Amino acid sequence: MSVPQGVKETLLWKKATELVEKIQVFSDRILDSEFDIYSVSKNLRRNANDLQCYIEDSYSGSSKTSRNKNAYLAEVSVSECINCLNQAERLHLGEPSEL
Repeated sequence: MSVPQGVKETLLWKKATELVEKIQVFSDRILDSEFDIYSVSKNLRRNANDLQCYIEDSYSGSSKTSRNKNAYLAEVSVSECINCLNQAERLHLGEPSEL
């Protein structure tokens, strides 16, 4: 899927891309841990990648309802990333403040 024209220039897209890159590095370290019994690294990556997809879709949606739905789902993805990072911290899998 191609990124809609103009979305890459937005601050939202740039910050989301930066977050995804940092989460991938962070989750790589968790993945190496034998204590990741709750698949925190997998959930982090999935939600971070979903975030970018929802942002793209919110810019390319055919209707206002579709764009609003995707914007909401992007917000949910960010919340899920935060929950995963909190879980990683509680399980001593990493220090989310590194992000």
